[in-house]
Amino acid sequence: MNQIILKDYGIFPGSECTLALAELFRNHPIDTEFVFEAGDYYFLPKFERELRLSNTDVLPTRKLGILLENMKNVRLVGKVDGGIQTRLLYSGQMQAVTMLFCENVEMKNFIIDWEKPLVAEGIVTDFTDSTIDLFIESKAFPHRVQNGEILFDIEQGEWSAMVKNHTGKIQYDSQTRTIRRCSGDAFPVGRLLKALGNDIYRFEADHLDTAVGNVVVLRHNARQHAGIFTEKCKNITVEDVTVHCCGGLGCLSQFCEDLTFRRVYFLPNTKAGRKVVNGRDDGMHITCCSGTVTIAAFFSRVTRISSMTLAPVCARKILLK
Repeated sequence: MNQIILKDYGIFPGSECTLALAELFRNHPIDTEFVFEAGDYYFLPKFERELRLSNTDVLPTRKLGILLENMKNVRLVGKVDGGIQTRLLYSGQMQAVTMLFCENVEMKNFIIDWEKPLVAEGIVTDFTDSTIDLFIESKAFPHRVQNGEILFDIEQGEWSAMVKNHTGKIQYDSQTRTIRRCSGDAFPVGRLLKALGNDIYRFEADHLDTAVGNVVVLRHNARQHAGIFTEKCKNITVEDVTVHCCGGLGCLSQFCEDLTFRRVYFLPNTKAGRKVVNGRDDGMHITCCSGTVTIAAFFSRVTRISSMTLAPVCARKILLK
């Protein structure tokens, strides 16, 4: 297997590399290991493809970050150097990693994140039978109020409004960081009534079962992209990957054969001020796949993971370890 060190091809940490990396993959589609240095690699939505994603909003095209297509016997490997890991950082609505018609691909040792997250949080500061006050930290979740609603900054020049109905708002208990009993994903936070100052906002509500300090997840984006998407691939392994953010389903695989997800975690980036949010929807979504699907996670302590729904269909064997 050939080995390509990205820095030898002018792709360095700290740089935006969307098109350069896509070209490198096109030129080396087989029997190659691609080695990323420790540090941050930046991606912008510079190209699109027509893709149909299961359980995802219908769009004519999807904006892509990393694309592997018709590649065989390849490895993507991140490094850890002095506590610094390889991070893939994205901007705006886009799909972090896409694999199409690939075989024998391994992706190992990466962190996936957005500098401006695609999901926000509000901390309960007060409530009545008809209102709720939420603290939405502007540093962690950049936003503004315009025309009576909160808009979240997800990319330069692109703003996203909170869902106006109850759908998409989830409440987490402040002590356990688990979903508040019987709250589902329809916590009754309604329209914005008033900005109280210091990042605190009063919303219309309806007989809330809540408590001061609880965390309310505020989904404001549509479900347009997955985090890691694989379609019509065979023998794919994703290992030691942490997803801090994505705009839809975490790992979505469809019409694939033999998949392994080992130590793939969906966790909030607490260093960035996030308490529970990472992906917008299901963590693992496996649909219309065959062969063996292995999902293995190992915990040395209690770890907070939100949005870890598995939806397997048609696989011959599902192994959860």
